[in-house]
Amino acid sequence: MSSRLHLKGCLHKMIPSTSKYQVQRQVASSCAHSLKNMKDSIFHTCNAFTASVDAVNPRLLLEKYVHVHQNKLCVSGHEFDMNKNVYIIGFGKAVLPMSESIEKTFRIGHSYSHLQEGIVSIPVGSKEILALKGETPHSQDSKVLIIEGAKDNLPDTEANSAAELIVKLVKKLSEDDIVITLISGGGSALLPLPLPPLTLQEKLDIIRSLSRKGATISELNTVRKALSAVKGGKLANMTKAHMIVLILSDIMDSCLDVIASGPTVFNTDQPWLPQSIIEKYGLSVPSHVTSLLQAQEANKVEIDMTRIHNIVIGDNKTALAAAQEYFYSLEDKVIPVIMTNILKGDAATVGRSIARLAEFIIQNFKSNEISLPEDLSRDLFIREASSFISSIQKARCNNLPCCFIFGGETTVNVTGSGKGGRNQEMVLAASIQLEESLDELDNFTGSLVFISAGTDGIDGPTDAAGAVTYYGYDGDTFRSQYREAKQSGLDPNAFLENNDSYTYFSTLNEGVYLLKPGHTGTNVMDIQMLYIIPNFRET
Repeated sequence: MSSRLHLKGCLHKMIPSTSKYQVQRQVASSCAHSLKNMKDSIFHTCNAFTASVDAVNPRLLLEKYVHVHQNKLCVSGHEFDMNKNVYIIGFGKAVLPMSESIEKTFRIGHSYSHLQEGIVSIPVGSKEILALKGETPHSQDSKVLIIEGAKDNLPDTEANSAAELIVKLVKKLSEDDIVITLISGGGSALLPLPLPPLTLQEKLDIIRSLSRKGATISELNTVRKALSAVKGGKLANMTKAHMIVLILSDIMDSCLDVIASGPTVFNTDQPWLPQSIIEKYGLSVPSHVTSLLQAQEANKVEIDMTRIHNIVIGDNKTALAAAQEYFYSLEDKVIPVIMTNILKGDAATVGRSIARLAEFIIQNFKSNEISLPEDLSRDLFIREASSFISSIQKARCNNLPCCFIFGGETTVNVTGSGKGGRNQEMVLAASIQLEESLDELDNFTGSLVFISAGTDGIDGPTDAAGAVTYYGYDGDTFRSQYREAKQSGLDPNAFLENNDSYTYFSTLNEGVYLLKPGHTGTNVMDIQMLYIIPNFRET
């Protein structure tokens, strides 16, 4: 499924159709005939996003990390003896293709070598999505039981049943067995199993309330671990088998105890932390929930980590590096710089901060001495200010466009009644701020494009991954998404206030500024790119 963007009157197909959601380097090079106008800026930022998603393709990553040689299972430098003693479990948005790749590794002719059984918990519709992409599902004689659940990324009875079956499987294994555990984004919702007497609905209500109040993913997972029978290392503690855990991380800096709420690692949360999060957001919970939270110290899990091997095979850094490499590969030069992989906070606030960063870059582009303001560095979690400054200097000396790449995961504190997602809200807020910040820069004749999108292809409860906005000159014509909206009778500020970014972008120019690649089969958080063509009027 391809993503299409249009800029009214002049912008045509932006991303070439591909059956496997890939961008080949030769395609990128052949399309790089000009990076001096706005439509090419949009084209290449979208293509760079596609390249970043391709870099965390779960099948390709598994082929890189897992091999079978005679009776040895080789995983990222570790070797394990096999004797018909291998099992697969998994939970997450990407574990269906991950499990298919693992099963293919063990398949010899029409039978499976050493692989005995498997259970994976995947999101509703995953098999259908793969079929639409023309990708081959598990064979009819597959050893892996596939259970779909967690509709709308929320734990449900199907996901809970899958968790119960996974627990039943791992509990029966011995110290001679090997269980390959596959984890990716969405794993928390797909492995719910609340601690008794807590019900699944009660746990869901607590997590949903925290999410709507703007709790971070780390805070959500801390509470999930406290209320779960399997998270926070409890799953690993249920089995005597060697557990090889292959992780496609959707967490900043790939903190193992946070990914899918850490079912295979020691829980490092302080015992008092879950209750403090509940109190921080003013939640009222039943007394038995309070009792469970207060009993954290007594229920502390100890894990024999000598038999647990947690291996991160891909994360947001992997995707950002691929986006940067895409720009390096172009024949027409672009200066790409990775700013951070831990972008977080309120999505609208971050969007405005990125717009202010664009203003700073444009105002100081020709300055010999540049010092990044502390508030911008802090608000955007910029780790390498020196790389940022040297990139601007290099772009200035060579009169080149530059692209500033961010990664992470923001949040939205929902106060309105609209429909949207964090990426679309960030872009809408940036679009408004760009108009306010850049309107008086009379000598700027260049252009900029800002894109924010989720690598899983889905942004909130919508069918879009994110959106794109623009400001500046396309040739001799000035264009601004904000002004285009106003001319169409839309008030961007009103849509932002109502958390209604999806409706806004769907209405504006028939939705052409939405990115809709569909489910990508992977998830390593979000990616943002600010692409600037630094042209100026001579004064």
